[in-house]
Amino acid sequence: MKKFGRRGSRRAFPDQQRAATRLALVDGIARGLNPRDQARNFRSSVGLTELQQAAVINYRRLLEGTNAQRGEALRRELRDKRFDRTVRSSMRRRVPLTVDQVERMVSRYQERSIKQRAETIARTEALRSVHEGVNEAYQQAIDGGKLNQEDLEREWDSSRDSRVRRTHRLLHGQKRAWGEPWRTENGLICYPGDPEAPAEEVVQCRCLLTTRIRGVRRIVKAWWPASRPHRCVGHAHLKLAA
Repeated sequence: MKKFGRRGSRRAFPDQQRAATRLALVDGIARGLNPRDQARNFRSSVGLTELQQAAVINYRRLLEGTNAQRGEALRRELRDKRFDRTVRSSMRRRVPLTVDQVERMVSRYQERSIKQRAETIARTEALRSVHEGVNEAYQQAIDGGKLNQEDLEREWDSSRDSRVRRTHRLLHGQKRAWGEPWRTENGLICYPGDPEAPAEEVVQCRCLLTTRIRGVRRIVKAWWPASRPHRCVGHAHLKLAA
């Protein structure tokens, strides 16, 4: 039985943060920022992933660009819509946004990006805790002699909707003995939210496992209310055999 630690996916968060701050520094140099503004740009990147920081930089580029580019900025989901009137006004008059206007809009975009990431982490950790608790309950029953692990069979289940990540669509329906991991192109994963699995396989994962005990007919279903994250994965409910 694999021991469940807390290294794999969590180690990815510092790596992502370093990449994001590096990108922010490169952006500041490219824009010729003075040291004070560079420090502000650096601080603003803390809490973002590399992908989110790239989105912030691109949003700034759109706001500073042509009418067509500013029109594209109006389609960004995380923008503060209270600034839409200002952007449309600049487009009608065919004049650029001021530096102060751009800074305020980008600042709000960064704040919303950080909030989105915090919510993503919270959802991921909440569902991870549920799956860890289920695994621990079964393991205690095995250790206490109440269950024989050879009688346990687990099956990966996703919701099969358009938001399921590709690697988890491939796992759907695959069965494993107790303690046997599933393998994806990114590495091994023992259950949805496995903290030792790569972050690509666990962030916002809504998948579940169906655990069956051979020889037992009655099935008890325990449901966990699923939040609706932006991407991945399956349902967040748990089916437990008893």
